[in-house]
Amino acid sequence: MSGRSVALAIHVGVHVRDDVVVNTVVHADESRVTLTLNGVGSTGLTLFVPRAGLERLADAVSGALAELVGQRAELTVNGPGAAGAA
Repeated sequence: MSGRSVALAIHVGVHVRDDVVVNTVVHADESRVTLTLNGVGSTGLTLFVPRAGLERLADAVSGALAELVGQRAELTVNGPGAAGAA
């Protein structure tokens, strides 16, 4: 095997349901973490995330959660179909 890097593109979809176990391992000496999602049986996905990537993921998840909470509150007040209506 040669020492050159090869780009690999792959798309994986994962539903993080209540029965999915999320484990984290901090590798402080390498300034990174691993996030592992374990599903039923041998299903699993591990992300190897450097600190900068972890900050981006945290910001994205926080933003998505805030948007979801806001839109759910709007649905509660205005009813279905009202979100985004002008």
